[in-house]
Amino acid sequence: MMDDKPNCWRCRHFQITHHKSFPYGCLVMGFKSRQLPCLEVLSVDGVPCKRFEIKPHLKSR
Repeated sequence: MMDDKPNCWRCRHFQITHHKSFPYGCLVMGFKSRQLPCLEVLSVDGVPCKRFEIKPHLKSR
């Protein structure tokens, strides 16, 4: 059973930046963050991320 909430680890736009201060990033929204981008979006906008797209290799699961 899949969770309806966006999960950056399963999102095609998620990236690991390798920047010590901002280790996570969102390619589609163009930002880096200290916390997962889906959590950053939720804390700033108050709504779950609307740009979440599941990674292609996970769609069949």
